[in-house]
Amino acid sequence: IEKFQHVVRRIPVADHVFEYAAALVRATRPDEPDSPEFVKKLMSWGAGPRASLNLILAGKARAALRGRCHVSVEDIRELCLPVLRHRVIPSFAARSEGMTTDDLIEKLVAEIPSDEKPRHDTFNSRYCDECGQQRIPSDQIVQGCRRAHYQRVCHCPTHGPRA
Repeated sequence: IEKFQHVVRRIPVADHVFEYAAALVRATRPDEPDSPEFVKKLMSWGAGPRASLNLILAGKARAALRGRCHVSVEDIRELCLPVLRHRVIPSFAARSEGMTTDDLIEKLVAEIPSDEKPRHDTFNSRYCDECGQQRIPSDQIVQGCRRAHYQRVCHCPTHGPRA
């Protein structure tokens, strides 16, 4: 178990996945200026900064359990309910309308956009040209990972080696 925990913590996460997790957590806070209107009306309390850290860590574990060496936006979406459920408090207005915490989180996930394929300028960028997944420097490759060589090759699970 300890070895698996170490491997999970070493799984890299693309910048756009970090940004998506942070945006989701930030959007749960009714006092944030960028929060959706329904959050301001239907939530009394939002998730704190540790929620985004735990969302990323859970995403790493989910990716590892599925045999992937990267975290996807889909991992973050799927884990929002178990990670945020106890961190968000619905307002009286939400409860009186029969809305649960799960309903609010599902609505939030549907409303917050994700950028699956980040923009990049050159081939030597940090992302695969085909799928947008972050490339990993060869010294950070997790054993068994199929992606290698930061500047030359992206061994992403979807598209295989790209030179």
